[in-house]
Amino acid sequence: MSQRYDRQIRLWNLSGQQELANAKVGVFGSSALGSETLKNLVLPGIKEFVLLDHRIVSDVDLLSNFYVSKNNLGQSLSHTVTQLLCELNPQVAGNYLQTDLSKLSQEHKNIIETCTIVILCNQIPTLVNDIVDFCWDLGIPVISCSVNGFIGSTSTFISEHFIESHEDQIEDLRISEPFNEIEEYSDGIDLDELDPTDRAHIPYIVILIKKLKEYKKMNGGKLPSTFKEKREFKNLVEADKYCTGEENFMEAVENAIRYSGEYTMPTRVLQVLNSSNCELVVSNPDKIQFKNLAFWVMARALRDFVHCSTEGNGKLPLTGTIPDMKADTKRFIEIQKIYKNKANQDIEKVYNRVQDLLKSNLLKSTFCKLTRQDVETFCHNSHRLLFSSSSKPQLSTRKLTFPTFELGEIMYTANLAAQTFNQTYGRFPSNSDINDKSILENLCQQVCTNWNNPQSDQNDQDSTETLMKNVIAEFIRSNGAELHTTCALFGGLVAQEAIKLITRHYLPVENSLVYDGINSAFYSINDKEELL
Repeated sequence: MSQRYDRQIRLWNLSGQQELANAKVGVFGSSALGSETLKNLVLPGIKEFVLLDHRIVSDVDLLSNFYVSKNNLGQSLSHTVTQLLCELNPQVAGNYLQTDLSKLSQEHKNIIETCTIVILCNQIPTLVNDIVDFCWDLGIPVISCSVNGFIGSTSTFISEHFIESHEDQIEDLRISEPFNEIEEYSDGIDLDELDPTDRAHIPYIVILIKKLKEYKKMNGGKLPSTFKEKREFKNLVEADKYCTGEENFMEAVENAIRYSGEYTMPTRVLQVLNSSNCELVVSNPDKIQFKNLAFWVMARALRDFVHCSTEGNGKLPLTGTIPDMKADTKRFIEIQKIYKNKANQDIEKVYNRVQDLLKSNLLKSTFCKLTRQDVETFCHNSHRLLFSSSSKPQLSTRKLTFPTFELGEIMYTANLAAQTFNQTYGRFPSNSDINDKSILENLCQQVCTNWNNPQSDQNDQDSTETLMKNVIAEFIRSNGAELHTTCALFGGLVAQEAIKLITRHYLPVENSLVYDGINSAFYSINDKEELL
């Protein structure tokens, strides 16, 4: 797997690729958007997918879907697309189901329960509502997306989600608060006794630890906290009698401000450790979604490790990695080994706590299993943890209200109205019926309060009303067409969001997203307040 997918592993690591390789994706709708979305999931190597649709290949599909041809006319669309997608990556298992998508059936539910994620492509609002409602308590992410002409829209629904955020952070070297092993190693080196050649190969970690001790003696045992104090410490390093241009001392000067402050735990990690779910692990684990139970068991073990004065003592497990630095091979390997050993010790302590939790009476019956590799990966990424949760959306009763009502919000509203039109009349609005325009405008008023009173300022109102008319005209002109160029681009974006959710790497888009292919622009639509 590492050779086949080497480039993408650089993005989401082996742990993310393993999640992808175990993922089953359920897609409702096998039109151009569904086909393009699945293509971008099949190629990176999901385990399997199931494609659900009721449609038969028609002339309309020949115009918009690259994956069908004249030879497929009259055949099952989902079957045809599944066969062709599997040719792109034979290691991916593809299944299809010829089924009515007008409502959520028990057969659909049985399939959804086995899925890692569900993607709804141009589905009617009632089906979207029912599937989101069903998946919410199961903890299964749902992406609802649609394309109409040059305009695309996508929204993600998930009750709980944790990720490795990939935020840029400084290396965890514990220079300002060194652990015993690295402090002893530093104390064992006397710079005055070394000749210039050996001194020039002492890692800057050692130099900074020594200079911070000196600074603390001069300042009543306190570490530098303000930028002014950190600048003073940097000047102290720069003024060292041995700092005469050697590369290792220059590295110490460059990193003096960065590593001189007190250890601080990232706020997002603190939010995870202080979550009520950490308490539920030991008091009532049945209230935690089983899908996320393993995460919360490790989070609880991590919290206990951090709070224990003889283990973490307020700090996360050491990552065990060190950056490149000026040093001879001997010194670099010695320091590398010290950090690696300390990291392994911390991992072992967290792992032991995990096993103790799993042996408790409340967790014995959950069949939750965690290996040392699971705990090692968790500890290594613990400083980049991010957890988010939200209230269950009430999609069937919502009415949108936006603080600002500009082109993105107008397109988003018109798209929801067009989907409702399709649900009611079995087709999208078009120029073939002169009543479609007024019906679509009325639906827009029902969907969003801004449609009746877009702006208070007259000039702005005139401009906004012109945009509203143009957007309505564009949706009627498009007649629900899924242009393949739009679907190719937007399907890639939807697949990217799905990969984020599956691999648990990188932050997914929080709000709904609208793609404007006319102006080549994306708009983030904050509709969450009305959903909660």
